[in-house]
Amino acid sequence: MKIGYLVPGVGLSQAERARRQRLLSGVAGQGVSVRLIEVEEGPAAIETAEDERAAVEPTVKLAKANEPQFDAFVVGCFGDVGIGRLRREVRVPVIGPARATYSIAAAAFPTFAILSLNSGFIEEEKEITTKLGIFSQVGTIRALDLPVDTIIEHPETVLSRIKDLVSEMGDLAVVPGCMSMAFLLEERSLAEVGGARIVNPLRCALRVAVAMVA
Repeated sequence: MKIGYLVPGVGLSQAERARRQRLLSGVAGQGVSVRLIEVEEGPAAIETAEDERAAVEPTVKLAKANEPQFDAFVVGCFGDVGIGRLRREVRVPVIGPARATYSIAAAAFPTFAILSLNSGFIEEEKEITTKLGIFSQVGTIRALDLPVDTIIEHPETVLSRIKDLVSEMGDLAVVPGCMSMAFLLEERSLAEVGGARIVNPLRCALRVAVAMVA
């Protein structure tokens, strides 16, 4: 089974690409090959609604060009960049991390929290969970309000910020609303974020992709 992980931004360094590829392969497990592939143009990272819009066309182009090589795709952005067009224009299953993770969180817990990348995305989180029919299960939405570069380059600062926000959420399970956060939390212990129950979109999206083609 081969899964393509579609990165809609151009800002990853070679070292960061290698790190993410290693983590993707580790989560995928035996019998599943996951390959990270990147757009050739577009925003450096997805930090605004404008970035999301700018990334749609390059992401769709990337998926179409690579479709014969893969059994499914995972969108490498929690904003599910281009998910509507991808599902219309690509034949293989395309998994959006936000939709997959919110659905799993709603199935597993009566109430859960969302830790958004920044305050500008909070309305989008509300919109997606409302469309999924699970907004009533969202206990709270807080924002990290740190750029993607900081998540990658200063993980200890970010973990401290996450721990502080998680402490305000009580005992709610937490959905990290950013794939850079998801990669960071995949390689760290729960103790580093106060023992919170993390519903990691990296794991959720990959497992759903596998289930769709198994």
